[in-house]
Amino acid sequence: MLVNRSHGGWFTLVFATTLVASLAYLWYATHESNGPTGGSWQGLWFGIAGTSCMVFAGLLSGRKQLPGANLRPVSWWLKGHLWIGLLSVPFILFHTGGRFGGTLEKLLMAVFFLVIASGIWGVLMQHYLPRFLSTMVPAQAITE
Repeated sequence: MLVNRSHGGWFTLVFATTLVASLAYLWYATHESNGPTGGSWQGLWFGIAGTSCMVFAGLLSGRKQLPGANLRPVSWWLKGHLWIGLLSVPFILFHTGGRFGGTLEKLLMAVFFLVIASGIWGVLMQHYLPRFLSTMVPAQAITE
């Protein structure tokens, strides 16, 4: 999926939500005497929001299993998968307060960042690989 003007609404939603969450986190981090933690009620809400974003991003595979269902188009779900998946990053970082804890937490964060990085890599490849292939192999037909 190419990121183009049709993603404007998703971008605006994610940008505005990230801005509001960042301001809430800054207020929370400056007013918390022991610093931000995932166990405080604010940290728990950031964790719930981040987990909800990941669950929504995961629903794309379920939507693809229901091709005849009267749900939003798969393109809408794919855009949501991309943008809401990215939105999970600040929420999870705000949940942790910038601390990754013990071995299990560090491992989970490494997997989380690996998944996010692989998604960004995939979007970049979808943008540039078809153009690269068409210039390198001009006789090859690129399917849409």
